[in-house]
Amino acid sequence: MITLRGQWQTDAQLADIGRVVVESANLESIVEQMLADFIGGKAEILDILMGTQMLDRKLELLGRIAPLKLRSAKHRATLASLLDRCNSLNKLRRIAVHGVWKERGGVTLSDFLAFKPRPLEPSDAATRRNPNNVLTAERVKTLGTDIQQAHQDLWRFWVSCRISPKARRGLKRGKQ
Repeated sequence: MITLRGQWQTDAQLADIGRVVVESANLESIVEQMLADFIGGKAEILDILMGTQMLDRKLELLGRIAPLKLRSAKHRATLASLLDRCNSLNKLRRIAVHGVWKERGGVTLSDFLAFKPRPLEPSDAATRRNPNNVLTAERVKTLGTDIQQAHQDLWRFWVSCRISPKARRGLKRGKQ
């Protein structure tokens, strides 16, 4: 249902949703870089192979390919934990971006007909298929920050187990 404003979200919520979108794009970028590294190719090759696949498919592939390249059981376990977190956050992102937003407490007929305008309050979102799967307005406020933190943790993991060892090997070769 659409209000006269055309939306159920407050301006602050729209800003929070925008942050979720931006941080998700940043997360997807690091996942793509990691995939390219683990398949031993370039990002351009990954683009050809992946096409327009969504983040959930990229996370799934990373979860299947990376363990084949990681020697340490500790690294494999850490990556699995990070990917579980990223998958959970991506499900929430999907609700925030694609969900159905509804005003809390419902709408009265006079609200709908705009005879009794009132300030817009924060609303909740639910999935289209399961209206009981709700993302609260309060959770949307922190979701962008949580996705950003997951991105940073994934980056640190990648640097510590893939990039730093390659750099150290390169330094050793240069000294010889």
